[in-house]
Amino acid sequence: HSQEELQREINSAKKGLANAIKNDQEWSTPMGSYFTAKPQASKGKIAFVYPGGFNSYIGMARNIFHMFPQVIDLVSGSSSNLKKMMRTHYVYPETICAPDNKKIKQLEAEMGEDAIAMFESGIMTSIVYTKVVQDLLGVQPNAAFGHSMGELSMLFSSGAWSNTDYMSETLHTTATFHHRLVGEMDVVRKAWNLPPSKAGDKPIWGTYTLRTSAEKAQPVIDQENCEKVRVFLIIINAPNEIVIAGDDEACQRVVKKLKWKLFPVPIKDVVHNELVKAEFDALKALHTMPTTKIKGVDFYTAADYKKTEIKDEVIGHNIATFYTHMVDFPKLVNQ
Repeated sequence: HSQEELQREINSAKKGLANAIKNDQEWSTPMGSYFTAKPQASKGKIAFVYPGGFNSYIGMARNIFHMFPQVIDLVSGSSSNLKKMMRTHYVYPETICAPDNKKIKQLEAEMGEDAIAMFESGIMTSIVYTKVVQDLLGVQPNAAFGHSMGELSMLFSSGAWSNTDYMSETLHTTATFHHRLVGEMDVVRKAWNLPPSKAGDKPIWGTYTLRTSAEKAQPVIDQENCEKVRVFLIIINAPNEIVIAGDDEACQRVVKKLKWKLFPVPIKDVVHNELVKAEFDALKALHTMPTTKIKGVDFYTAADYKKTEIKDEVIGHNIATFYTHMVDFPKLVNQ
C-alpha cells in the first residue's frame, strides 16, 4: 500500500477506535484494518488458514525479505532453489521501466496460464509468511486448515511436510500435471469423447465465480446437466459465493441463467469434481510423502471435514479425496 493509503487508515483509526471502545463495538475498513473492543485474548484459539492454489500475483511478498531478511535462513531447508519456487521472473518481473496496469495484467495473465508456477509460488510464499508469523513474531497456531489446495501449503508451512524439492520434481514430470488434468486435459477429453487438442481450439474447460448460493445455483446446474453432465459446482467459498467449472460454453449458460456477470477464475486445472477420479491413484501416490507430527496443532482436511492424523498414507488419501469432490469451505471453517 502507498503512504497515502496508510495515512488514510491511520486517520480513520483515530476516529473509529475511540467510537468502538466507547460503544463496545468492532471497527474495520475495506482495506483490512480491524479492531474489537472485546478481544478473545487468552480465551480464544488461533488458526492458520492457507489460501488456494491460484492466488499468486505480481509483486506478492515484495517487501517481506527487506523487512525480515533472516527469513531467508529460516526457509533454506524448504527448497534447494528459492528463486525457482517463488517464480521470481513472474512475481518480480525485471523491466526497464515500472510496468503500468496494462502490463501488469498481461504479466499476471501469463503467470495464470502456468498452473505449476501458480502452485509452487503460492506454497513457497505461504512457507515464508508462516516462518515470519510463527518464528519471528512468535504467534503459535492451535489449528490449521487450507482453502482447496491450500491444504498442501498448510502441510509444508507447518513442517508436517519438509522439503518441497520432491513435490516440485514430480509436478514437472508426472503426466497428471503435464497433460492429464492441465494443458490438453486428456482426462476430460477421454470422458467426453473429445478429439486431441490442436492449435486454435476453443477452450474445453472454464471456471467461473458467482455471487450466489449453492442452493440457488444447483437447480440451474442440474437443468444444464439434464442430458450430459458438463458443469460442476466445485467450491463453495462462502454462503453467497460459489465456483463452477466444466465445459466453457455450458458454464457460461449457467452464469447467464443465474443473471450474473462472467467472472472467470484463473484455475487452469481440472479439480474438485468426479472426472478427477481417473487420477485418484496417481494423486494419492504423488502426495504420499514422509510426514512429521506437529505437537499442539489440530490439522483439518476437506476430505471429510474433520481433524486429520499426520501420517503418510492418510495425508495422501486426504488430498486425492478432496481433489475428486466439491470443497465446502464454510463447512470446513465451522469445524
